[in-house]
Amino acid sequence: MNEALRERLEGYLKDSGKSQTILAKEIGISGSALSQYLGGKYPTPGSIEPKIEEFFSLKEMSVTVTKAPGYVDTSISTEVYNTIAYCHVNRCIGTIIGDAGIGKTKGALKYAEDHGAAIYITANKACKSLKDMHRMMARKLRLNENRNHFDLYFDIRSKLDGANKLLIIDEAQHLCLMAIDGIRSLNDENDESGLPPIGIVLIGNHELRTKMMGRYEQTLAQLFNRIQIQRQMFTSQVKAEDIKKLFPVYVEKGQDKEVKFLHGIATSRWGVRGAVKVFLNSSNNGDISLCGLASMAKYMGIGLTA
Repeated sequence: MNEALRERLEGYLKDSGKSQTILAKEIGISGSALSQYLGGKYPTPGSIEPKIEEFFSLKEMSVTVTKAPGYVDTSISTEVYNTIAYCHVNRCIGTIIGDAGIGKTKGALKYAEDHGAAIYITANKACKSLKDMHRMMARKLRLNENRNHFDLYFDIRSKLDGANKLLIIDEAQHLCLMAIDGIRSLNDENDESGLPPIGIVLIGNHELRTKMMGRYEQTLAQLFNRIQIQRQMFTSQVKAEDIKKLFPVYVEKGQDKEVKFLHGIATSRWGVRGAVKVFLNSSNNGDISLCGLASMAKYMGIGLTA
């Protein structure tokens, strides 16, 4: 057994505050194997030590990698945040529809982080039916998600009606029409209890708007009648000031050309997400100058030139 490696692992476990279960999963071994190894009782330590060494190697590499910025109060993420707050306070339905990669999710996650009463759920192609969404809500509310659908719905209503909760559904374009209408019904007044309903925010790309209009408009007429606030957002709305907030290094050095270049990416179909990726890759490549950004954008297939 490599005693130095075992001691290093013990130190990391203590300093990180992680449980042995979580650490074992990150390393790629079982919890019992980690426990035995730390106790010096694992029968074949040489079989798992390469995985532990690889774990530490990746940790060391990640330290030198430039990380994406956390939440930044850009004009769009701030508008998303404020729209969600409006729906929460007024217990109404709102929609936030916009181009990909402009900060919709960032704003929603920040609101959920700041408000424990917010229930944030991300829809996807594997979870798009009404029952799927009810099960996800039940999981968030710590209810039994495996009950029959009828009882599950009324369990959720009983938990939500009158509560100061807010339901945020991100990537809502993945939802089927029945799921959208079923979620809408959570904003209906409960005639039996007389308790007020919760606020609901649907966030998605322009496919969501298409789904709720045209030939679907008749089906979702009640939803349209209930939507109290609607926001449409586009990459073209990203401001130069947003880029300065995201990449303050250029403001400090007065590098306006770099800001202008990244702003051009952010207002294109690549959005803010594309600008961030170009910057991160350029930084990890050791060159965040205009030339470095342009070269990286070309390499990534962004297609912009300085």
